[in-house]
Amino acid sequence: MTMNIGATIKAMRLKKGLTQAQASARMDRSPSYWADLEANRRSPGIKTLERVASALGCRLSVKFISVKGLGVSIELMGIIE
Repeated sequence: MTMNIGATIKAMRLKKGLTQAQASARMDRSPSYWADLEANRRSPGIKTLERVASALGCRLSVKFISVKGLGVSIELMGIIE
């Protein structure tokens, strides 16, 4: 399952009525950093996604999947309100 995390982050931010500047300030990052997340120019790790969810007043849902020979992959289930 492929998920457009940038679109998900943007949709949740807009639903919360926040600007990129307001949301990024909540996680102590620049508005350009937040814009990069929404445009999928960054590949955020779990810690960053947790901070994004917290900045949006949401929670993060993830599932860890083990693939033989490839180690552990992470599937983002979503950012949940």
